[in-house]
Amino acid sequence: MGIPRPPPFYSGNWTPSALSAGVNFGSMPATILSPSTNLSSVGSTVGKFLLQTLSEQVRQVYESLQLISLGAGPSVASRIASSSLFFLSFGHDDYAGIFAGGVFAAAGQPKYGRHGIARLLVSEMVRAIKDLYNAGVRRIAVAGVGPLGCSPRLRWEVASHASQAQHCLEEANDVVADYNSRLADAIREVGPALSGVRIVFCDVYKGTMKIISNHKIYGFNNTRDACCGAGLFGGLIGCWAKSMACNDPSAHIWWDMYRTTEAVVARLADWSWSPADEGDHICTPVSLKQLLS
Repeated sequence: MGIPRPPPFYSGNWTPSALSAGVNFGSMPATILSPSTNLSSVGSTVGKFLLQTLSEQVRQVYESLQLISLGAGPSVASRIASSSLFFLSFGHDDYAGIFAGGVFAAAGQPKYGRHGIARLLVSEMVRAIKDLYNAGVRRIAVAGVGPLGCSPRLRWEVASHASQAQHCLEEANDVVADYNSRLADAIREVGPALSGVRIVFCDVYKGTMKIISNHKIYGFNNTRDACCGAGLFGGLIGCWAKSMACNDPSAHIWWDMYRTTEAVVARLADWSWSPADEGDHICTPVSLKQLLS
């Protein structure tokens, strides 16, 4: 995009001019649902980290726009809200937490069921889109969830079945793909109901699977093991220290138990922004560059 990386929201005291240059409201981990929803073990596994849910980050957007309005005027705040790109990337940590209770936990949740969880997550994403719209936001990009069934952690979960561990877990990927499909459909439905808004869905699952399936073409030689982790496939323990990292992260698809490396993310970003080839498009109905044009 040709702009500096936006600083984290919690990096310091903000002024209206600093906020106008862009903000990263993200955190690691970041869930759609509050841990109190009790869908998974997320709440018990992220206590040492700064967890910011979707609704909390949307609230921070409102607070930031209010600060701009107070400091520079409502018209400036309105212009910044409508001309900026708001990128939502959620769901990954919700499903990672669900799967942490067992590979097929998502399909066996007694309260919601596999499809019920997807509907619940999608409804919260749509709510966030509408809240942003009400704040004056008019350009939104929403990313789906990647193929967690190919992650080192889920391979480790079924390590006792050696033949299965050599391949992605289709059952887990099906759960994620169901969510992605429902989310894309919901975005197509909500867009026309919000006058003046432009919403793009970026299929991270599709892009990541393309890289995994053609990893040698894209310069990767390890599609199975985490660069930073411990245990079989690096899926037993997460990345707790730099000393645990491999020598060449760019050769790996996976950075840790659930997350892809920067090299993968960079390629997905290129395909999202302005893909060189038609077959590399992962955002619909337009690329991010076209969304901002």
